[in-house]
Amino acid sequence: MSVHFNERVVLEELKAGSEQAFEKIYFQFWESLFNHTYQRVKNEDEAKELIQDLFTDLWHKRHSLDIRTSLNAYLHAAIRYKLFKHTKLKIAHENYASNYKHVNSANSTGDRLDFNELNQAFERALASLPLQPRRVFELKYYQGMSYLEIANSLHISISTVEKHMIKALKRIRKQIKRFSAC
Repeated sequence: MSVHFNERVVLEELKAGSEQAFEKIYFQFWESLFNHTYQRVKNEDEAKELIQDLFTDLWHKRHSLDIRTSLNAYLHAAIRYKLFKHTKLKIAHENYASNYKHVNSANSTGDRLDFNELNQAFERALASLPLQPRRVFELKYYQGMSYLEIANSLHISISTVEKHMIKALKRIRKQIKRFSAC
């Protein structure tokens, strides 16, 4: 890779499908994005996964990219958005796990019954999902796979994985909504 990085030229080459242009962008910005992401998540694997998702998205969207700022600003804004979504999901997951532990350790029979009802409602909601959203959800939360791993496993795009996950989460939330006041 040359020392000189002509962003406009590299972006045009990327839009034309050049893997070399993609590699130039990757090597130009990976370290900066990693440092920024790692400062937020404090976990090397999570930071690398988020950056991998970002670059995968960049490759998939290469033909339709409309970057009105610098590529650096675009990529950092995109990773901030991914960090926001990641943090939101992580907090929701931790809250669910915390409630699960709390209810599971409670002595009250009523609490156990409420938890059992919630768990049954969750299982029914999961079972009622169409096949692909259910498979995506299970691979993410039961197998711990990343969106990229799920996409590769199911031979679908990452954006399709995201759409299936959004659909699954919306339907599950809707069906267990009455338990949110517990």
